[in-house]
Amino acid sequence: MKQYRNKLREIYFWGFCIVSIFILLWLLKKGRISKEVLLIDIFGVKFLKNYFNLLIL
Repeated sequence: MKQYRNKLREIYFWGFCIVSIFILLWLLKKGRISKEVLLIDIFGVKFLKNYFNLLIL
């Protein structure tokens, strides 16, 4: 059961990351955010995993 929960958590995390990146690219295309903000957000993805784990727990 624990292995299943870990796999589910990993799937949710990657789905969250992919959706977030598409939203950021859409905002960049619309001109609502600058390229510098996009780079800061992409580099911040490595911190998202810890944040996302806290949300699930």
